[in-house]
Parts: sequence; C-alpha cells; structure tokens
Amino acid sequence: MTKPHAPSPGRTTASPGGQQDAFVYNSGVERQFFDAVKAVLTSFSRDGQAYAEFIKTLDMYAQEILSRNDLLGYVERLLGKHKDLFEEFKRIINAIGSPDAPAHDDSWHS
Repeated sequence: MTKPHAPSPGRTTASPGGQQDAFVYNSGVERQFFDAVKAVLTSFSRDGQAYAEFIKTLDMYAQEILSRNDLLGYVERLLGKHKDLFEEFKRIINAIGSPDAPAHDDSWHS
C-alpha cells in the first residue's frame, strides 16, 4: 500500500488559448519535490534504502559519472508506479538545463 503524496509541486501556467506555457521552477518546487519523493520512497523501504539510492544516483550524475539518460533510467525504476513524480523530475531536470534556471550555489545539480 502506498501513502498519498503531495500534489505535483511544479506549476505550469496556461495561456488564454489553453496551451501550457513554461514550467515554473524555483527552490520551493525543488524542496516540495524532494519531500514528496522521500515520503514515497521511504513508505515502502523502512530502512530508507530506496531514498538513499535516489540521492546516490543524483550525486553520481552531479559528478558526471552518469549521463542524463542513465539518470532518467535509474530514477524511473526507483519511482516505479509513481509516474507523476517521474514526470515532475523530468520537468525539473529540463528546467535546470535551461538558460533561465535560477542559479543555486549549493544545489545537487551544480
């Protein structure tokens, strides 16, 4: 049984025509996402191993040991049936790579 988690923390804005504009990314979105992932991954792994694997995967990506495709593959397997969180993760990764992304000196992706 899985625990419900917070709704998707990132926001998209809709234009008057109903089309979705750019994903709104900031440190609050990142924090909410990590809290939601931690809740989901620790709900089925009492020792926190799944969340530790998630963090280790991010660290390996930050050290350029893993490619972006490898990162996405590992995270997709870790999040399993929580497709909404995986989609949120992809939006965050894409936003971080964009030129308008906020600069974070202490971020995991720096």
